Amino acid sequence: MPMTYRGNEFPEEMRSGPADTTPSVGPAGKVAAILLAGGSGRRMGAGRNKLFLELEGRPILGWTLEAFQRAVAVDRIILVLGENDQDLWRELAGSLSWDKVTAVVTGGQERSDSAARGLRALSGDEEIVLLHDGARPLVSPELISQVVGAARRYGSAVPGCPVKETIKQVTPATPFSSRGEPSETTALLSFPGPAEAPFLAELTLPRDRLWAVQTPQGFRREIILRAYEKAGYLEAKSAADQGGAAGRGRDATNGNVDLASDHGRMPFGYTDDASLVEALGLPVCLIPGEEENIKITTRLDLELAEMLLRRRHPGRLEIGLW
Repeated sequence: MPMTYRGNEFPEEMRSGPADTTPSVGPAGKVAAILLAGGSGRRMGAGRNKLFLELEGRPILGWTLEAFQRAVAVDRIILVLGENDQDLWRELAGSLSWDKVTAVVTGGQERSDSAARGLRALSGDEEIVLLHDGARPLVSPELISQVVGAARRYGSAVPGCPVKETIKQVTPATPFSSRGEPSETTALLSFPGPAEAPFLAELTLPRDRLWAVQTPQGFRREIILRAYEKAGYLEAKSAADQGGAAGRGRDATNGNVDLASDHGRMPFGYTDDASLVEALGLPVCLIPGEEENIKITTRLDLELAEMLLRRRHPGRLEIGLW
C-alpha cells in the first residue's frame, strides 16, 4: 500500500481519501488528465526518452498510463510526447490497450510549452484538468481520485509530503580573500576551491513549513487556462470575460484558446503548474501525497522504482502477469 501522510490540518474526507469507485466531491463533471511524456533522458544517460526505458517488464510510461486508466475519476487522457517518440508510442499502444487516451500531441521545447499544448487539446467540456509528469509511474489511482476531489472542492489541489531533510538556501561561493577578510581568517578557513565548495549556506529554511510537491496537480479547467494565459503560454481567441475567467464562470474561456509561441522556461520563480495559479492570487490546496510517488530522473531512481514495484506486487512480476 502507498505510504501516505495524513495531517490533522486536513478535512476528514481528504485525510481518509475517497474510495476509488466513484468521483469524490460535487457533481461528476468530465476529468481530463494531461500526461507530460517528452523527456530526453539526458540526466539518466539513456540517449532517448527515458519513459520508454523498461521498468519491470514494460516501459516506464506504461505504468503511468495504467494508473490513470484504472483511476475511475479520470474520463480521458491527453498524452504529450516528444517529436521523435511517435514510433515508440505506436509500438507501445499496439501491445496494450488504454481506451482513455483520446489525443496524442507533440510537446514543445520546455515542459511549460508541452503543458500548454496539452491544454490546447482539451475538448472544452472538462470540469477538472490534471497535469502529471510521466516520469512518476508509481502514482496510485487512489491518489489521482483524491486530487480530483480536492480540486473540485477547492479549485486547485497539489499532493505533497513534508520534507525530511534540512533545507538550506545557498549562494555561490567566493574566496574569503576576495571579500576583504583578514589574512588570519583566510588562513583558518582555507578556501578549497570552486570544485569542492561551489556554494555557501546563506539561510536555513524552517523545515516545518516546507513540503515537496508531486503530481498530478489538479485544477478547475477555467483556473488553469487562465493561469497559462496570464503567463503568456496561451492566448484567448475571445476577450469576453477574460478578466473573470478564474473567479466567476466555470466556462468563461469557452475552450477558445490558442497556443502562444513557445518561449522556453516558466518565468523566474515558477517551477510547476500550481506556481502559475498562485501568481493569480488564487489558493492552492495541498493534500497528503505518497512517498512512493517518486519521479524517475536518475538510474538510482529507476532501481528504487523497481524495488517498490516488486514490494507492491509480490510474486506477480516474476511470473509475467504484467
